[in-house]
Amino acid sequence: MTRPITLFTGQWADMPLAVLAEKAASWGYTGLELACWGDHFDINRALSEDSYCQFQLDTLATHGLSCHAISNHLVGQAVSDPIDSRHQSILPDHIWGDGDPAGVQQRAAQNMIDAAQAASKLGVSVVNGFTGSPIWHKLYFFPPTSDQDINEGYQHFASQWTPILDAFTKHNIKFALEVHPTEIAYDIITFRRALKAVGDHPAFGINFDPSHLIWQGLDPVQLINHFPDRIFHVHIKDAATTLDGSNSILSSHLSFGHHQRGWDFRSPGRGDVDFESIIRALNRINYQGPLSVEWEDSAMDREHGAAEAAEFVANLDFPSNNRGAGAFIGEVHRKAIALDNTATLVAGALSSTPERSKESARQLGLSDDRSYGSYLELLENESARDDRVDFIVIVTPNDTHYPIAKAALEAGFHVVLDKPATHTAEQAEELLQLARSRSLLCCVTYNYTGYPMVRQARALIDSGDLGPLRKAFVEYHQGWLATDLESSGQKQASWRVDPTRAGLAGALGDIGTHAENLLAFITNQEPQSVYATLKAFVPNRALDDDASVMINYESGAHAVLTASQICIGKSNALTIRVHGELGSIEWNQAAQTSTKTPSSHHASPPDTPRDTSKPSPTSTAESPTTYTRCTTTLSHHASPNSSQP
Repeated sequence: MTRPITLFTGQWADMPLAVLAEKAASWGYTGLELACWGDHFDINRALSEDSYCQFQLDTLATHGLSCHAISNHLVGQAVSDPIDSRHQSILPDHIWGDGDPAGVQQRAAQNMIDAAQAASKLGVSVVNGFTGSPIWHKLYFFPPTSDQDINEGYQHFASQWTPILDAFTKHNIKFALEVHPTEIAYDIITFRRALKAVGDHPAFGINFDPSHLIWQGLDPVQLINHFPDRIFHVHIKDAATTLDGSNSILSSHLSFGHHQRGWDFRSPGRGDVDFESIIRALNRINYQGPLSVEWEDSAMDREHGAAEAAEFVANLDFPSNNRGAGAFIGEVHRKAIALDNTATLVAGALSSTPERSKESARQLGLSDDRSYGSYLELLENESARDDRVDFIVIVTPNDTHYPIAKAALEAGFHVVLDKPATHTAEQAEELLQLARSRSLLCCVTYNYTGYPMVRQARALIDSGDLGPLRKAFVEYHQGWLATDLESSGQKQASWRVDPTRAGLAGALGDIGTHAENLLAFITNQEPQSVYATLKAFVPNRALDDDASVMINYESGAHAVLTASQICIGKSNALTIRVHGELGSIEWNQAAQTSTKTPSSHHASPPDTPRDTSKPSPTSTAESPTTYTRCTTTLSHHASPNSSQP
């Protein structure tokens, strides 16, 4: 099924909504993205008149149209901009007031908060818009601009927008910033900085519009690749550069439509944007929202252009075979819980978008009334049920663990977290204290410690069969990040190598933590000192993809830990070897593949006992073996395995 094709009404505010709806339907659109100006959507009326939202929806439905988002760009611009006389031309009178800058900004901020509540009443989940920027006018760094000036600009933006975003979260609405010149974020670097400034706020994302990126020299697809889970809405809009040696991309102080400008907007398909690559990138991240045409082309009749654009998008879009692409860890936890056989999955918020969440829920056999579009919706609804869930399992990207866990604990639910629990020790301590204050459990899972073979290894060491420990080696090797996979938009790679989302460590934090936990669990040793070397072998990668660690224990034993994701031919190859005065033990989960001929194998040292039992049908390759003076051999245990982390 292809995505809805909608028309953004911002450039049509001079036309009554009823008239535009009739025309849009005849042009081939399936919905409208309503602008919060003209008579298309009035935020104040939406909040004060009980029947207003339904009346607007009925106006659309008369022509077979729907609404997926509203847009409040003009008022949003006034929240963080230094206010001057230009803003009066884009703001309604009740926002402009007497023109006092502080008052304008305060009224604009309140209007954005109201927009979230109005969107909720209308039944849409996204508000698109601008933020304005306190530092855009300092872009050129002359007169000289200090780093402190820029830092303070982002801090000022965060102080204004965090309360707004909190209100959006309260109403279960996303704010999609149109990454755009004059805003706090106008490219990949500045969006990442803005996202960090608001603490990776879950309500803050992107209204993807390639027309504002292409003329800056950006590759629009890279914005999708870098922030796949922050693409809340998409505009289909085109632009073309028309540099002739006498003009520039700075537009030469010439208005849109002037033939001497260095760039201008074009009807979709008639400019420089590579929409084919964009659609494929959106399919990779499983974006299921609307493709909303924002039509601008000063050289073309707008009604002809809007009709042409609808046909262009209909021919451009195609359904993807990528169902829930990139999902992995959730499945691992579901299998682990199933093996434990004491809990049942009954509810879930299973994706970053409501549409995907519903689809995943149906695949897992959940009832529609317990399939939720967000974790906040889940917590609110489950809290009100007599048969509410007993605990919440959080298996989302690392940067979202803390806010979700905090909300779940505050709602009175036990919490099971995938590792790492949080980005910082302070956040983890806060969750711990919150759980204790409410007599709740908040725990982090390391599935390997539940394997029977791993527990038997711990028991053998505890019993003294190996004698005092001397040396231990643990290796966790993968090859899936041996190349610049993140640049292709691969979902797991995109966030796992992004410090703002993954945290401070790459391979060490992702799989090295499993290796260290396995080592600590089996040996029961206390570290005295740790030495580590972290390296990123892939150029321009922000986080380590390889780590080597030496550990000295209080008992005098030593350990060597290596965690690497650039070992071609390795796929979840986790091995631990522990040597004592009386014997040694080895456990190996190794799915090794050749780059030419896939295969799985385990090689044991010559002249040693080997496990001869056959693996279960679900096993790829796990061969645990114990070498002691008693020649104890451990039996085979089948374990989950995957080609991704």
